[in-house]
Amino acid sequence: MFANALQHIKLQSWLGGFLSGYNIGSGGVDFLAQPSFDALTAWMDNYCRSHPLNGVAEAAVDLTKELRSRAERKSERK
Repeated sequence: MFANALQHIKLQSWLGGFLSGYNIGSGGVDFLAQPSFDALTAWMDNYCRSHPLNGVAEAAVDLTKELRSRAERKSERK
């Protein structure tokens, strides 16, 4: 999927920054409290395999939607 390991590391770093910034900037439920970073990158890898024509930014936005939805449902159950 990636040309090399360095490219994968760069994209993981970008993803970490994007998710952290979005999480802090959006307010509300902390959607990064539960999943591990390995789980997040696995989600991205699976998404990119399933949606090869979508860009990384689009995948990251879809991931934030999924994480917020999960965190809000979990928060409502408490």
